[in-house]
Amino acid sequence: MNRYLILFLFMFNISAAEFHLQERILARSYYLESAPLIFDNDQIKNTSMFKKNLISLDTQRNKRANLLINRLAPVLPSEFLKPIIHWRLIEPDRNKLNRTLSFIMLYKANILRDHLQYPNLSESEKESAENLFKKTYHHKFSKGQSLHLTLIKDFEQKSNFITNFENTENFITAITETTPLSINFKKHSEINPYSLNFGGYIPGNKITFFNNGPTTKERIETLVEQENYLKSNGEHIALSNDPVFKETKKLIEKAKESIVINMDRISGTIGASFYKALKEKTTRELKRNPNFKTIILTNSIYKENLNAERNSSFIILNSPTHSPVNHTRAIIIDSNSSSPMALIGSKNWSDHQGGYFHDNDLLVEGPGAAFIQHTIQEDISNALSDPQNRVSSTIQSEVLNFIKIKRESYPIIGKQSIRISETDSSKKLRTTRNFIIDMIKKAQTNIYMEQQYLYDSYIINSLIKRKLEVPTLDIRILADHSESIALGGLPNTIYLRELKLYGIEVKSRMNVTYKQYQTMNHRNTISVDGKILLTGSNTISPKAMQGDSRELSIQIYDSSAIKSFDSNFLISWNNRNQVMDLDIQNFRAKIKNETLSKEISSLINAVAASFLKAKDKLQNDF
Repeated sequence: MNRYLILFLFMFNISAAEFHLQERILARSYYLESAPLIFDNDQIKNTSMFKKNLISLDTQRNKRANLLINRLAPVLPSEFLKPIIHWRLIEPDRNKLNRTLSFIMLYKANILRDHLQYPNLSESEKESAENLFKKTYHHKFSKGQSLHLTLIKDFEQKSNFITNFENTENFITAITETTPLSINFKKHSEINPYSLNFGGYIPGNKITFFNNGPTTKERIETLVEQENYLKSNGEHIALSNDPVFKETKKLIEKAKESIVINMDRISGTIGASFYKALKEKTTRELKRNPNFKTIILTNSIYKENLNAERNSSFIILNSPTHSPVNHTRAIIIDSNSSSPMALIGSKNWSDHQGGYFHDNDLLVEGPGAAFIQHTIQEDISNALSDPQNRVSSTIQSEVLNFIKIKRESYPIIGKQSIRISETDSSKKLRTTRNFIIDMIKKAQTNIYMEQQYLYDSYIINSLIKRKLEVPTLDIRILADHSESIALGGLPNTIYLRELKLYGIEVKSRMNVTYKQYQTMNHRNTISVDGKILLTGSNTISPKAMQGDSRELSIQIYDSSAIKSFDSNFLISWNNRNQVMDLDIQNFRAKIKNETLSKEISSLINAVAASFLKAKDKLQNDF
């Protein structure tokens, strides 16, 4: 009996108060397996190469290709039409064409799934969408339904049937008359005509949002001088009065089965304190539970000899040098238990990149925490096999089996849904830019943003476009302007003149400085209309958006958590002792100790903006 049938039968035997997470894991895996055929094949995604291949077809096949384009363009976007043409005519492969058609049907089903599970959906919208779902798929939609398992076999049968048509007219007719393929959501204005990710909304969670941490001169001095940072009981002061570090310590203490960490930086006195806490916790738990494991993946750790510290229960791994830079910051405990928890955000376990920066983090309790661990499973797998880590094949297999999410379902412990945006290590998933643009295009009253970086042209253009569409839209941005950024404010000044021209306000938090060290706005958070918020590691920079770094962010709909961020944001915005206006008219860039003229600085911004937009256009074309 195959895994789909086993899971399908299983889901009817578990409590309705549980969420079937394994179905979402299968859906995400299905996307990753399908992406190379549809989105990541150079012959398909490269527009110039695709056109060249079309022209090189013989006369008969070229006519068929034009017929497919003319007849199917109204029901299929070019992103789907191109792979169909490629696998049918340019490089004929029935299996790949079959998979492409199945993928398209599942993608469209996920559009309707996401609409029905949107946390802010009205009752009338829900009723209308449920009727459309039943009409399209001949199944009644329910929250407990395993959509992937329910529909995939039917889609595969339909795809196989359509693929077998040799005649082009019959092939086209089969597609247009197969509703799961031809349904056009643009005819339903209330439904997004796209799905942001196959994982969808993960319901049943409790959410805690962390907004404030110590950013004083005294905190910087303590960490720089490394004096008086330990309390009388030997505990690091940051672990006792920084809200995120306090919660992190609680998570470590609560763990009963596992601790899995993916952290950009673990360094300095804070890193050393967490490292000690993890070692001691692992030693204690092994006496109670011999299967307990702590697994750490990081770019930087204060320990020099990781191999000497490693054993089968306490595993430290350096991020692979050949993969995108690991920018994730997450700790997950007990992912295969009934009460998984995860803390994710922008904060590092580091004195100078976590000890006194402005950060946002999010605690997730429930099914979403286990799904977060699933998303970083590939990162750990890559690190285990990297030669620099020198991990035996036995331990590799043991760890991979250990971190795999094995539970079929998880208890629903709260009312909150989350959605994960990410850039994965394979670069097949690059969803955060789409998440942010989707949030911007739906904004009605306000957009509040706290950002370390602000120079992705797609996001900038989306903000300007939405402001032109809704002139009353209140857009406010707190962007970092720390002297630690190269050229004394660049790259965040690149689009500043353009944003201000269209009435989009940008300010910066004032730096608190001790010697050469200073605070930084390290947050990567956007809040829209008090209804939806995205936070995590993903900066608004081309590098992070396009897949040159491994990123992980969380979208939430918890009104109290969002209100906490919005209130803090507005209090800071209106406090002249905390924020300052960014004066782009008099901006003067710096190179080391030399301050450039206003004219040269303006030219640098203009050239950089033109270059980034040209680079983005080139990448879009290819």
